[in-house]
Amino acid sequence: AQDSRSIVNLVSDERESDQNAIIDDEIIQVIDDNGSIHHADITSLYNSVGDDETYRQIRKVIESEFVDEIIPTEKALIETVVRPRKDGGEQYSPGDWVEILGNDLNWRLEMVSRVLKLAPDDYDWVNEKNNEKPPEWKYFYHTKQTRMLEADRIRSPKEGLRKVFGSRPWVWQQWAMLKLEHKLRFQVGHQDDFVNFDNLKYVKELWHLWLNTPANEEFRKLYKDERIGDAGRIELVEHIMAPFDQIDEITRVGHDDWNFAGDPNISLYTYWGLFGSGFILPISVLILQLTIPFFLFLYTYWGLFGSGFILPISVLILQLTIPYLLVKAIGYTEIECKEFDDVASPMKGLIFVYYLIKVCPDTALSFYDSAGDADTVYSRINSLREALYRIDTDSFIQKLGYRFDFYANTTYECILYMLNMYILYQTNDPFEILLNAVALEFLVNMDEAIALSNWWDPKKRWIMAGVIEIVIQRKLRLRDLASVEKFSRHFGISEAVVLAACDNDPNLFRNPKVAKCDEIDTNFMTQSETVDHYFLHVAKEMNNRAAIKEYARPPVHFSSFFIDKYCRRGVFDKYQAFKTWSRWDALLCAAPVPVLDHIFFTNKEENDTIRSDISANAGYFSKGGFFPQPESPIISKVTEFANYLPTRNGGKSYKNRWIDKILFVSYFRTLHTAIEDRDLIRFLFQMVDGIIEWISYLSQGLFPFVIIFFIAAVFYNGSCDL
Repeated sequence: AQDSRSIVNLVSDERESDQNAIIDDEIIQVIDDNGSIHHADITSLYNSVGDDETYRQIRKVIESEFVDEIIPTEKALIETVVRPRKDGGEQYSPGDWVEILGNDLNWRLEMVSRVLKLAPDDYDWVNEKNNEKPPEWKYFYHTKQTRMLEADRIRSPKEGLRKVFGSRPWVWQQWAMLKLEHKLRFQVGHQDDFVNFDNLKYVKELWHLWLNTPANEEFRKLYKDERIGDAGRIELVEHIMAPFDQIDEITRVGHDDWNFAGDPNISLYTYWGLFGSGFILPISVLILQLTIPFFLFLYTYWGLFGSGFILPISVLILQLTIPYLLVKAIGYTEIECKEFDDVASPMKGLIFVYYLIKVCPDTALSFYDSAGDADTVYSRINSLREALYRIDTDSFIQKLGYRFDFYANTTYECILYMLNMYILYQTNDPFEILLNAVALEFLVNMDEAIALSNWWDPKKRWIMAGVIEIVIQRKLRLRDLASVEKFSRHFGISEAVVLAACDNDPNLFRNPKVAKCDEIDTNFMTQSETVDHYFLHVAKEMNNRAAIKEYARPPVHFSSFFIDKYCRRGVFDKYQAFKTWSRWDALLCAAPVPVLDHIFFTNKEENDTIRSDISANAGYFSKGGFFPQPESPIISKVTEFANYLPTRNGGKSYKNRWIDKILFVSYFRTLHTAIEDRDLIRFLFQMVDGIIEWISYLSQGLFPFVIIFFIAAVFYNGSCDL
């Protein structure tokens, strides 16, 4: 692999010229073949044009920054973690391998290729008082696939952190996520209500309690080792706290990324897909959205229903959406029936042109939004749901809601508009053409319109709680937590140790009986939880309902009718069976700890340096932890680096996804995974779902060509039948 430290570092350094004009003096930093650092600004490069050495440097810069492919190494990943940071300066340098957060809320491993520093917009360069006072620079980062990344969208790589710290922090993360879910409430006015509760303060207290527990002494020594430094410790904590930060952003009022009230695309099906309950009303809307176009098609094609009820409904919609005076002003009431053909054809052509210039881009954007790649709240929700659907830890009812939500904004819209174009083409009455076109807009947006109603979710508390539940559900490795073999393999703890901790229970943490006993055991509570437990006990003895309501979490279910609330456990009460705190207590400090001497060595200058042969040495762990176990190598292959997805990036990701769907590549891949897991139900579900999804992507691709076809047919054949 190419030496990542030879990548260009381009920094914009804004200065004031003699004429008080602002110029950008770009400073280029390169490392030559001998390892020497050279700097050259734009002026010096300009003055030396024609010099062979200058061209050689420029070629080296371009080749190293715009390289086609570069593969990370274990040494490069660890260097990013432990490299000291500058106070107030850039956090990462060119050549660092970092994980960046995409619009799809997935972290992917990329290499920093350029660092830019820009002054704030309000910095006054002309003011002489600022001559000796530099601006508070804001740093942006470029990678091969992404540009102008801010620091809050970048973090150190998981793979490098696990090489240095081992897997104990990630075991703690699973436990802390369950503890947080156990603490949160859906109770307006209570201090532990999910909107009011300070989850970051709570989990950081849990972190310090775990870090300083006597059983964790071996990890604590590694954590405070000088070779790791403050930078490495900060990077670890920020990485582990990332999902909790995301929950905090969701509940933070005014956060632009999660402004639920400002996104009109959130529908009834979105709620269904989040909670796995409350599906009675969405199913009712779904029936309406499917049956009304079906009957309209029958009326147009076979004439079975005459004037029936379709036209009165359409007239009612027209009366509610278009003022009567506008209809009268058009003058259609004075047109004789024999003249309808002369008016209908131009009207149909104009409507089809409108579909081409307005509806076609809108459906494409809606499709892109639903695919989870757009920078909108609804797209972020879909990204979370897609990740959950991909790892198959959502319930069957959740799956149905998510897929209906996806198809309502993709397949349904495209097919409905194509069906409506056929109906309009067959219609010669200008009134019916106008009414059918208006009725379609009502049908397409019916599920979103109800979700925007004031009576549905006025303060957006339900949608907020649903998204938080999905963040928790996505982060919890439920399959690993219910399997001794999978948990042992993922976290690097021997099966013998895991079995001893869970009393030889093959279901590991998943045990409702043990969880029920541990729930009232004060040995596994924090101080505040212990106090609340005793207050609740006394309140129950006194039969004081107001006090019981204060100290006991009330069960809350999301439902549109009382029937469907029993399909799934209540809000923030989904994983009761996994809250076996006694077993967690036995395994929180059981993962082995790396030996830093296998990663670092002292060079001739007596500086700690990362070994060049790290691939052969890293991954050997020390004995100890909660249960002693022998040393064993855990070495990752290049292709197994966490979050290393070189082909997933921005728009290219959407293009590749479309091709994979059309060519059935992803379809057979998901079926193969289901077969390997021996999951018959998932295999049957994804077999049917994959076909519908293929139709969805195909209809989106064909939609503009269908519109063009109908436009040509109208202007060529008039009102003739197809």
